[in-house]
Formats: sequence, structure tokens, C-alpha cells
Amino acid sequence: SLNNLGNMANHKGNIEQAKKYLEESLDIRKEIGDKWGISHSLNDLGNVAFELGDFEQAKKYYYERLAIRNEIGNKSGIADTMTYLGITAAYHEEYETAVKLLSASEKIQESIGSVFEEKYQKIKDETTAKLREQLSEEEFIKYWEEGNKLTLDEAVALALRKDDNA
Repeated sequence: SLNNLGNMANHKGNIEQAKKYLEESLDIRKEIGDKWGISHSLNDLGNVAFELGDFEQAKKYYYERLAIRNEIGNKSGIADTMTYLGITAAYHEEYETAVKLLSASEKIQESIGSVFEEKYQKIKDETTAKLREQLSEEEFIKYWEEGNKLTLDEAVALALRKDDNA
């Protein structure tokens, strides 16, 4: 499929070709109404935008993906996307939101026995360490505990806030 070609191009470092394939895949999936496929394309486009350092565009793709994954009730996809949004929030220096989303996503992943893709787990761990450096230990723990207490619906609502100022 075009999405697979896009991912292969991305893994080979041909980001522009990857983006082209993924955008074409997204268009086709939207045309046929394949929500699951749309969410996959959005995720992969978000990851490409993230790797290009275009965090605003990545966030837009992740917002759309999260809304779809929430609509279809896919907890693993919700958790993954909240992690991506937490990482992008950290890059935007939205530390409170970042910590809460990372904590909430970890709680969801643990509750369903899901694991994060190794490459992105490393980025998540690095981001969490940077957040610990940016915040006092007291602030970090407070936000982490608050994120951990969020229900699934509350966590999704936080993640989908467009202003990201929790």
C-alpha cells in the first residue's frame, strides 16, 4: 500500500517521498471512509512532520488521529497519540500539559498491556527526563500524579485542547 511505501521511504531517510506517499494514502483512505486507515496515515504523517521538526503540523495530525481513535474506541491508539501529543507539548514548552499527557498515556498503556514502539519509547523517556530538568521535582510529581488520575475521557479532552495551556 501507499502507506507502507511511505513508511519504507521514511525509514530509508527519504522524508519528502515518504510524505508524498503518506498524503496520497490519506486522501484515498478519506475518499473510501476507512477510519482505521485514516488514523494510521495521520499517525505516520505526524511522525514525519515531527522528524522534520514541524511540531505544529505534527500536532494537527495527532489531534485528528486522536479524535478518530477515540471515536472508534482504540485505547492503544489513544495512548500512543497522547504520548506523541505530550512530546510535542514538551517541545512547545507546555510542560504541565506534557507531563500530564505522558502520565495518562502510560497509565492507559499499562492498563491494556500495551508497549510503545522502541524508537518512540526512547524519545518519550528522553522527553520525560528533560521535563524533570525543567520543572521542580515537586511540580513534576504533582503533574504526573494529576495525569495519572485522569479518566480516559478527561485525558482525551486534555489532549484535544487546541491551546495546550493546562
